[in-house]
Amino acid sequence: MKKILSNALRTSFRRAYLGSLTNSVYYPTIYTFLINDEKRKQLKSVLLSAPSPYTKREEHLLFSYQKVVSELPLDAIALLRSFKTNPNIGSALLFKNLPLDDGLPNTPFDGKRVVCKKSFVSEACLTGFSQVLGDVYGYTHEKEGEIIHNICPIKNQEESISNEGSKQQLHFHTENAYFEFRPDYLSFYCLRPDHERNAIFSVIDVSELLRGLSEAEIETLKAPLFRVPTPDLLTKAYRKVL
Repeated sequence: MKKILSNALRTSFRRAYLGSLTNSVYYPTIYTFLINDEKRKQLKSVLLSAPSPYTKREEHLLFSYQKVVSELPLDAIALLRSFKTNPNIGSALLFKNLPLDDGLPNTPFDGKRVVCKKSFVSEACLTGFSQVLGDVYGYTHEKEGEIIHNICPIKNQEESISNEGSKQQLHFHTENAYFEFRPDYLSFYCLRPDHERNAIFSVIDVSELLRGLSEAEIETLKAPLFRVPTPDLLTKAYRKVL
C-alpha cells in the first residue's frame, strides 16, 4: 500500500489482507458506492452530535454504530455485510461523497490529533462503517493507543518508512505482519488531499496473486525463511527490531 495522503483517518479492526510485492500486477475488484447529496446531508446532521472517540470511546462507538446503521441506505449495508461474509467479493470497498466536519482544522505538523476539533462527523462515519465489519481496536505503541489515527506527514520525518513519512514509498504489505494479532480490515477516511493531487492509494488482492503461483512456490512462502521488519515507529518505541 502506498500512502501519500495528506491528511486521513485510519482505524484497524478484526475480521483481506493488503497483499505482497510481486512482479506481476493484478487489478482487484474494488466496489464503489456513491452516497447521494441528500443522504450525505442527512448523515452529517445526525453525526454532528457524536461524542469524541478520543475522550469518550465507548459512547462514541455505540453512537456511531447505531446512527450509521440506521441512516445508511439498505444496499450500502448489504454491500458491507457481503464484503464481510463473501470471500470472493473483492479486496476493497470505496464509499464516495461521505460528509466532512465543518471548519476542518489545518493539517497538524506533529501527526497528533487536533484537540480543538469541535465535531466528530468523519470519525463517526469511520467507526460506524467499521463496526458493521468487526470490532475496532488500536495498538498501545501507535498514536498512544487511540483507535483512530490521524495520518499526515510530519516535518523532519519525510524519509521515515511509517505513517509519519511522505517521501518514501510504502510497498505492498500485510498490515502489522510482525504481530500475531493483526487486523482483518483497515478503513481510511480521506479528509484533505495532497496539494498537487498526485496521491495514490494502491491495494492488491492476495487471492489473485496466489492463483498465479504453483503449489511449490506457495509452500516456500509459508516456510520460516523470511523476516518481516517492523516499521520505523515501532523500532523507535521498543529500541529494537522485532
